[in-house]
This record gives sequence, structure tokens and C-alpha cells, in this order.
Amino acid sequence: MEILLGRQEINPDKQNTSGRTPLSFASGFGREGVVKIVLRRGGVNPDNPDNLGQVPLLFVAASGHMWEW
Repeated sequence: MEILLGRQEINPDKQNTSGRTPLSFASGFGREGVVKIVLRRGGVNPDNPDNLGQVPLLFVAASGHMWEW
């Protein structure tokens, strides 16, 4: 993940057709390490809502994963 995000042409905040971002997926699957790597990269809006208005923190809470950002 760090190698991938080290490439400047990679947009770590790119949304899929549902509006989900890599951060929202990592959050929902409880991948704390990936979340931290994505946030460290910069250029990521942790409050970026998907098409239903759901933000990454909601996915963390809904999946029962709670950790410090």
C-alpha cells in the first residue's frame, strides 16, 4: 500500500461509482494500518461522503471497529 500510494499519479481519494473511496473501504473492513497509510499520504478528505452521504468514520463505527485516527 505504501509503495502504491507513493506514486504521485495515484489519487487516494478517487471515488468508485457508488462514491466509495479507498479510505471508506479500508475503514469498513477494519484495516486500521491501511487507513493510517492513506491518511498520511495527504490529499484525502476523511469527510468525503459516498453517494448515500456516508463518510468513512461511519463505516468504522458500523463495522464495530473503533480506533484512534
